[in-house]
Amino acid sequence: AALAIAARISAQLAGGGGGVGGSRLQKKIIIPVNEYPDINFLGLLIGPRGSTQKDLQERSGARVYIRGRGSSKDGNDEAPDEPLHVLVSADSQEKLDRGTRMVEDIVLNPENARRLKQEQLRLLVEGVTIGETGEGGYRDRGRDEPREEIKVPNTEVGLLIGRGGETINRLQRDSGCRITIAREPRPGSPNRVVTISGPESQIARAKDDIKQLMENRRGGPGGGRDRGPPMERKSINIPGHMVGMVIGKGGETVET
Repeated sequence: AALAIAARISAQLAGGGGGVGGSRLQKKIIIPVNEYPDINFLGLLIGPRGSTQKDLQERSGARVYIRGRGSSKDGNDEAPDEPLHVLVSADSQEKLDRGTRMVEDIVLNPENARRLKQEQLRLLVEGVTIGETGEGGYRDRGRDEPREEIKVPNTEVGLLIGRGGETINRLQRDSGCRITIAREPRPGSPNRVVTISGPESQIARAKDDIKQLMENRRGGPGGGRDRGPPMERKSINIPGHMVGMVIGKGGETVET
């Protein structure tokens, strides 16, 4: 289902699922899926909510299409008899060359591809609501819906998200609310603001669920976990580009 949604986003961003203008210049870039089976190039090129594909197009001035076998989950691939590839289309050679370089810098450079993936995961962890498309149970009810803010310690953001987003998706599904984690803490604050949106009764349910989750982690009421002796803490500074690596996918690195 996720790949099907991604493919639809790709078609919409690229200007529809149809053809590329006959007068436009084109360049086909084969995606090395066999050489790098661990890299999900389709999801990588599209990005969260189509953000990567949109960025490629805006910065290059070219159109970026994903075509070939495996370009859609439901089997309605564009050019299904061809290997998975990126088709770059532009109305000038300059835009075509720029778009080609940007795409090749991802699909032909596995290290860059993995760094881009870490950055996408960091954006998901730090500022994008996981499950917003309905996977977590939330359905958009408009901008006037009730909302409430709570604070969660920065050290426990990974716990709230869960591995691969499973915890925040479950919280959204069970409560029917949208749960958004702020991209960064407020200056000088040890906490991250979490915004809960939805009907008031469901907001109360989400708050209770989050409170119980935090208490279980700390060994508080209802948790029953032995907290053990006090832990020694030390703060270190790390470069911004390494935050995603420290957090890991869905917070799994900080959890371990």
